[in-house]
Amino acid sequence: VVWSVGRTGVITPVAVVLPVQVSGATVTRASLHNLAILNNLELTKDASVEIVRRGGVIPYVERVFEHGQEAIVIPSKCPCCEEATEIKGDFLYCAQADACTDVIRARIAYFCSVIDLQGLGEKHLLNLIEKSLLSTPADLFNLTTEKLEQLDRMGPKLATKIIAEIEQKRTLPPAVF
Repeated sequence: VVWSVGRTGVITPVAVVLPVQVSGATVTRASLHNLAILNNLELTKDASVEIVRRGGVIPYVERVFEHGQEAIVIPSKCPCCEEATEIKGDFLYCAQADACTDVIRARIAYFCSVIDLQGLGEKHLLNLIEKSLLSTPADLFNLTTEKLEQLDRMGPKLATKIIAEIEQKRTLPPAVF
């Protein structure tokens, strides 16, 4: 199991499995969704599991056929920022989500997808966050070509293209806003 930090600060367990064909796709990861599902399945390391693709899309651990020997430990620290975690109901959260790099990146990536902003991939976003140039989606509109050119693998041509894309998104249709 690996732990994935999302834009709300939820830390989601994800099963890592040997490659298997499920509904025509090769699956190596399967959703466990939350702590309650992980606990209800009584999942252990090296367990044999059944995986289905819910809705024909999302790989999901359906049941455990054979348990492994080692229990799965719920992390006491966020896998990204190393801050404490906290359990609220069925979910595990990063206690300092507003300062967690993975949460900030996920929030900004989600905003970029909603407004259909092209050109800033996950690596560029992470680099901008690490250089303290982005901490909220609004910070995108303060970027300049000079700031973008500080990034690895970002030349003047690409920086200019991304700034032009950002400028086009300053005015959004009401449905998108």
